[in-house]
Amino acid sequence: KRHRRRNVFRCFSRFQRQILSPLRLIHKKNADLWGGSAQVYIFGEVRQPTSLSLKSDGETLTGAIAKASGVNPNADIKEIKIYRKKANSLEKEIITVNYKDIKLGKQKDIPLEPYDEIEVGKAKKKLWEYVLEYAIGAGKGALSSTASGVGYRILY
Repeated sequence: KRHRRRNVFRCFSRFQRQILSPLRLIHKKNADLWGGSAQVYIFGEVRQPTSLSLKSDGETLTGAIAKASGVNPNADIKEIKIYRKKANSLEKEIITVNYKDIKLGKQKDIPLEPYDEIEVGKAKKKLWEYVLEYAIGAGKGALSSTASGVGYRILY
């Protein structure tokens, strides 16, 4: 039988939760001390955006992407951003990583730290995609104008 941890803050009123919210932040920061594990968040153009628990032996970027079921076909794998909290600061530093180079062995895999946020962006469209999109749009416009003109004519 598995033990489920309940959210103790849910049983308090809204006013009490506002008073206790600093305690919730302390709990998140000290999750490792209380037997929990720190989280890493991965979002954007991945198949399953999720939060992952960091293990004691560490996690790398490629492992996190694999646990999120990989990247979508339209993902920009040349510019993956890792938002990492600076020590004793509220600001985050942005680390830009070329995932394609990591897969080819040209760049070393990046070890993740607690509470890293990984953003996989969408790739920019190529010129031929814009041309194709324009051609399809123009074709749809011509078909809809032809079809709308036919509806008003009455044939006897």
